[in-house]
Amino acid sequence: MRLVSDGVGCNQALILSAIGCAMLHQEMPLWYDAMISYVKSGGYSDLANSIAQVDKPTLILWGEADDMLPLEDAEKFHQDIANSRLIKLKNCGHAPQIEQPYMTYKQILEFRKHQNF
Repeated sequence: MRLVSDGVGCNQALILSAIGCAMLHQEMPLWYDAMISYVKSGGYSDLANSIAQVDKPTLILWGEADDMLPLEDAEKFHQDIANSRLIKLKNCGHAPQIEQPYMTYKQILEFRKHQNF
């Protein structure tokens, strides 16, 4: 994962803390077994037919440099979810909330502004 500043400064300690929080689930009992099971099952591919059933406004934030999930997946989600908006984040990998927290926050606020939550 790359650490990217999004124009408001890059607080390394805060980013490292966020990464630690993002990885806490790996400390849970049986996490490793669950991950192996998930990988053997084909991951979220079993959900492919259910994606089109999402009927709520959906914001899809995707890092253009995501090296874990291809951009084509984001485009397919956007195509399959009727009321969705896809934002492709430049210079961002798999974790926009960590790599570009300000831009992630800004996009979520903008999306919410146009929804009836």
